[in-house]
Amino acid sequence: MPKDTRTKILATLGPSSNTEEKISALMDAGVDGFRLNFSHGTHEEHKNIYQRVRKLAQEKGLQITVVADMQGPKLRIGMFKDGKVLLHKGQKFTLDMKNELGDENRVTLPHKEIFEALKVGDKLLVNDGNIVLNVLKCNKESALTEVEVGGFISGHKGVNLPNSSLNISPLTPKDLNDLEFALGLGVDCICLSFVQRVSDIKEARKIIGKRAWIISKLEKPQVLDDLDNIIKASDMVMVARGDLGVECPIVTVPVLQKRIVSKCRVFGKPVIVATRMLLCLHVQRFLISLMLFMMDVMLLCSLVKQLPVIILLKLLKLCMVLFNKLRMILNTWKMFIISVREIIVIMKDMQLLMPLVKSLKL
Repeated sequence: MPKDTRTKILATLGPSSNTEEKISALMDAGVDGFRLNFSHGTHEEHKNIYQRVRKLAQEKGLQITVVADMQGPKLRIGMFKDGKVLLHKGQKFTLDMKNELGDENRVTLPHKEIFEALKVGDKLLVNDGNIVLNVLKCNKESALTEVEVGGFISGHKGVNLPNSSLNISPLTPKDLNDLEFALGLGVDCICLSFVQRVSDIKEARKIIGKRAWIISKLEKPQVLDDLDNIIKASDMVMVARGDLGVECPIVTVPVLQKRIVSKCRVFGKPVIVATRMLLCLHVQRFLISLMLFMMDVMLLCSLVKQLPVIILLKLLKLCMVLFNKLRMILNTWKMFIISVREIIVIMKDMQLLMPLVKSLKL
């Protein structure tokens, strides 16, 4: 497959796609880079996958990028006595710092940073937004909420705060350990999760230096408050559509995505669009819209389960066809612009001639 496609493909390697045979097939299909997800797997497993990628790339004479994606802070509730409970709309439910098993009235939330940031009227989204809680009262150790959207809730589910910016570093002790390991391997890029402000990137830059590019993963709406500076401080940007879809109204995600991608174009920074790229109902129409937004890289996650080599071939063909059409459109626009300029020149000449025409009284 041609390697000069305008839009590149970054594929996530996991248990179903990390064998030498499958990595080789993905390279042959046109993948430009691979992502190692440090939220899962051991250092030894990541090392083995990294070595396979480098070995195969060298054998095939390919320039393949390797990205190490850091896990970042994971904000989760505690466990329940009965495993799970059913929350009803309108009921009161408390989150606190007590180290006790939860029930239908309360559960542990062992993150002081959340309570420090909460305000009355804020929302808490649990389990990818399936449970929505409105904050009625809060202090530095607990929050009384009212259930807006109920349902079953079980232990260790994630918590999102769409209205709050947390005073928390994007690099946890686990991330710092993973970061040094990944840099030691020689990865090309470090993907920084949970970026909220430009200081998060500067903190990572002190550690990473010039050993790897920093990809800032934008997954919280708060980044829009300082979007220009965050993009400037990053080497690349990733639009994490899934996380944005949890913290923002789902209908606003395409608009936010287009805004971020457009800003990256302004500052000349490459941009990756990620999450559920192959699971969209209308894949072709969706990908065309993405490329019209001028993204540089698409990130694929759920590989191999859906015959990825065939899908990737179709994606690459789609990319090439689309950009051939775009070139034709751009060439047409160039001709149009030239024509308009010529008309403007003619009109200016006519304005200069008008006094002469009037003087002749024709």
